Amino acid sequence: LLYEITAFLNEPASVEEMCRRFLRCLMRQFDAQGGAVRLVDAPSQTIHLVVTEGLSEIFLKEESCLSMGECVCGGAAKDEKPAFFDLSRPTDRPLLYNCAREGYRTVSVFTIRVKKRLIGIFNLYYLGERIFTPQETLLLETVGQHLGAAIENQQLVSREKEMAVFEERNLLAQELHDSIAQGLAFLNIQAQLLEGSLKRSNIPEALESAANIREGVQEGYDDV
Repeated sequence: LLYEITAFLNEPASVEEMCRRFLRCLMRQFDAQGGAVRLVDAPSQTIHLVVTEGLSEIFLKEESCLSMGECVCGGAAKDEKPAFFDLSRPTDRPLLYNCAREGYRTVSVFTIRVKKRLIGIFNLYYLGERIFTPQETLLLETVGQHLGAAIENQQLVSREKEMAVFEERNLLAQELHDSIAQGLAFLNIQAQLLEGSLKRSNIPEALESAANIREGVQEGYDDV
């Protein structure tokens, strides 16, 4: 399992595609009937669904965004540790019961971390009772760290691309600024020459200055 997950997480792919392959791999390995991957938005203290399997459109709509501490998933994200819930038994968590309405009995929550920082969680859902051994829990926490590292790397690549585009736009803006500044200086001189020619009633000089002004305006327009 570790080899398979590490192999495809090192391939170029979007965050959504990585999460989907990751989730399907775990569901197959652990015989889960449903699953979800959610990422944390630290500034707003919310968690957002990225991909799901075996869940209805109603579930996606109602749980697309949860507050930290809300329901079992938000609570586990707030606690930053794995959690397991049997929905047939009472719990101290305030539940939305969307999982129960989907027909699931067992909800498991595992963390996605990078450098001890929580960036998300993933769920495995079961129609019946499912008890995870300590070894299984450790394995799932480990693969969660692999996914976290892959997501962070992808985000770093995206930020580098955005920075490259931003720098290129700044360079173009500076070049355009310099070009227009020179053009305006030229037009200012030509306008002064035109004014002097008109005062002297020198029509040939005035026409020449007017032609230069027209050419300068056209060049500036073309640059823009």
